[in-house]
Amino acid sequence: MFGGGWKPTDRPPLMAAAHLLIGDLVALLQACNDGRHLTGVFYNTVGIALNALWIPVAYWLVREVIGGLPRRTALMVVWFAATVPYSFFTTTYGWPKAFGAAFALACFGLVIEDRRGQAGASARIPCLAALAALSMLAHASTAAFLAPLAFLFARGIRRPNWGPVVVGTLLAGLLLGSWSAYKRVMLPSHEPVTKYALTNDFGFDRPERSVIDAVRDRYGQMSLTEWLRLKREMLVDAVTPMRSWPAQALKNNAGDASRLGLLRAWDFHVPTFGNAAAWLAVLAALGCARRRDPAVPGNAAAVTLIVVSVSSMAFYLLVCLASPMLHHLPQAGWFGLAIGGGACLAHRSSRLLACLLAAQLVYFSVVWLAHPLLHAVTFDVCAIATVAALVGGRPGWFGLLGPDDFSAADAVGLGTGRIA
Repeated sequence: MFGGGWKPTDRPPLMAAAHLLIGDLVALLQACNDGRHLTGVFYNTVGIALNALWIPVAYWLVREVIGGLPRRTALMVVWFAATVPYSFFTTTYGWPKAFGAAFALACFGLVIEDRRGQAGASARIPCLAALAALSMLAHASTAAFLAPLAFLFARGIRRPNWGPVVVGTLLAGLLLGSWSAYKRVMLPSHEPVTKYALTNDFGFDRPERSVIDAVRDRYGQMSLTEWLRLKREMLVDAVTPMRSWPAQALKNNAGDASRLGLLRAWDFHVPTFGNAAAWLAVLAALGCARRRDPAVPGNAAAVTLIVVSVSSMAFYLLVCLASPMLHHLPQAGWFGLAIGGGACLAHRSSRLLACLLAAQLVYFSVVWLAHPLLHAVTFDVCAIATVAALVGGRPGWFGLLGPDDFSAADAVGLGTGRIA
């Protein structure tokens, strides 16, 4: 990451800061060892725990915000979202994309509560702003999810809420501004990630250019016809890996990887094949809606989550020029699609969701669990235990709190509490 033209400040700081905060604890726990052999294992475990925070947040969304589903069905929706192949990958990988998504999904829940006028919702607006800032400080891709969510929130602002909105704006500005000030004073960044997203070029050849100058130069080289052709190619890239450099990645692996390995490469790049279950849940819910009363209790919030998630992906396709692979798209949007689609389908037909989950588990178990484990060189037992605790575990773990006392703060705290 820090090779070539990269600097530590080119990436948001939240997960790195979390690792630094526990660094002294790791050293203390290994004080009597013959070395710091467990440092990497400990960091991997903490990284997975932070990335897996979206799981308790998802349960809170399904159970409390969307509502209308029994506990077992709500858990089935969370299982469905967690076993979509890319969801599993981005949760267990080291980058903080899912970490930022947890905060963004919590923001969605608070926005829905505010629009419903629930008691105390206005007082939580500063918390909403802080969560939005933290999501950006965890991973900047959440901006594409927060943009349509901010539009939804703005439409529901009432006059008595202006005070909390101002406080929240100041709080978010303080959080984001502190990081910007640190970068400016201590270790200036040329913002290569932002430049890449907006221009498809990291800008390492001319690092002195600002983001605005890089965007101006890039668009100055394109005609409207070329821009439309690029957007058409990006749309194709979003559903098939046979174009652009995802195709090259598959070709490079074709000589050594097995067919199941190539399926995992496909699932890593695009939202089709193994990842298609999330879209199938949405389509199945729409199909069931034709035969049933569309005014299903709790269904409106699930549909809203789907709309915001799809809008975030459309926002990326419209604004950005980088290839729209899954790990470039807003991760909160991907999780939101799976959660919203699963919850919407559960309201329509829980049996159909159970069948879809069963089929997905067969694919997931063979392609993403059994085959990699059979070819693994070694195992990180602590990391595996963390995944088992947060993704699998006993259903009763989510039942420690009753429906009436399970809030957004509890959702975030539950994930870390189970590790501690």
